[in-house]
Amino acid sequence: MVSKVCKEKENVKTACHSWQVNTLAMTRKVVETHLQTTKDN
Repeated sequence: MVSKVCKEKENVKTACHSWQVNTLAMTRKVVETHLQTTKDN
């Protein structure tokens, strides 16, 4: 029973982490694209 709860907590932590990583990657891509556009003009 205890190990099951720990496993679920691990899954939540991993999911949160990957979500944060994806969000950071998206943000950086958007910023880079924006800077690129500004430079071109």
